[in-house]
Amino acid sequence: MTEPVSNIVRRPGSVTIVVVLTIISGILTLLGALFLLLLGGAASLASNVSGVAVLVFGILYLIFGIVTIAVGVGLRNGSRFARILVTILMVIDILGGIANLIWFRSNQTVTSAIITIIVSVVVLALLYNRRASEFFARTPAG
Repeated sequence: MTEPVSNIVRRPGSVTIVVVLTIISGILTLLGALFLLLLGGAASLASNVSGVAVLVFGILYLIFGIVTIAVGVGLRNGSRFARILVTILMVIDILGGIANLIWFRSNQTVTSAIITIIVSVVVLALLYNRRASEFFARTPAG
């Protein structure tokens, strides 16, 4: 059964952009995880970082990437819970990107970290603008 037009809350373009950017951030996180997991052994041999640390970071990044994509998809319905989770995940992505810049200094990880940080900051800015805040406030709890 469809709701009357007056009860439908339209998703602002900024939230749609957040959904897309959140999914992109999740994909970038997955790519970083795959890089660490597949090439981490070689990277650990070339630096002072242990293979176990590379494996742990790779697994954590893999989990965060999957969760980020799933929650990004949930945002499209205006879920306030998804908004909180995306906020937390974007902050974790920023911190993870900073950690990558400090500890893993190959060209691929530096590039991935910088892109991840930029995308995460943009997602947070769009997620908390006026129209997005109104959308999440008017959408039924979820």
